[in-house]
Amino acid sequence: MRIAKYLLVTMTSLALYTPLYAEPTNIQQCQQRLTQYHDTGAYMREFKLVVNQAHDYIRKKIETNKESKSPKPLALVLDIDETTLSNYAFLKHEGFGTNVRAFDRYLPQVNKTPLEPMLNLYQFAKKNGVSIFFVTGRKDNFAQPTVESLKQAGYSDWNGLYFKPQDYRKSSIIPFKSNIRREIVMKGFDIVASIGDQMSDLIGGYADRGFKLPNPYYYLP
Repeated sequence: MRIAKYLLVTMTSLALYTPLYAEPTNIQQCQQRLTQYHDTGAYMREFKLVVNQAHDYIRKKIETNKESKSPKPLALVLDIDETTLSNYAFLKHEGFGTNVRAFDRYLPQVNKTPLEPMLNLYQFAKKNGVSIFFVTGRKDNFAQPTVESLKQAGYSDWNGLYFKPQDYRKSSIIPFKSNIRREIVMKGFDIVASIGDQMSDLIGGYADRGFKLPNPYYYLP
């Protein structure tokens, strides 16, 4: 009887308790959901959906440009990580997130894991005379392994590869990436599309349209 009364009082106390703050989702549960999102194929389905939209848009821009009385040299700007190359195995091993030091130790390795839908889009664009420019948040001291990774993954004959300077101190990558797009436009190119996995890959203008790829694994301002 006493036990039943104690349980009743305890349960009533719990029911009346109102937390002052919303409890964040448990990190282990988040990691499990991210793994499930990838392993069930949901991630790749969403990735393909965005790439297909970009493909249709670029194809139409190519056709319109050919019919124009004064066609312009067209360009496509691409990010690298989680846009053209997948780092999923590393990210899962690290529990996801953005451990900069761990990522810097990982980058010297040659990663030849392409995101196939993007590789297909890349090859389509090159075949149709669109110039390709990579603009990445990777620092320029990782240039050699990055070039090797892109080549071994099947990307070749790009027109430009821009790295973040080692002395870059701004809190956001937006000024760097938008400034590079501006430089490309100043050279006479019409950037028909800019594609990346972060909104910071796209914000800042100098592209006809931006395409945001899915990336629930980390966030970069």
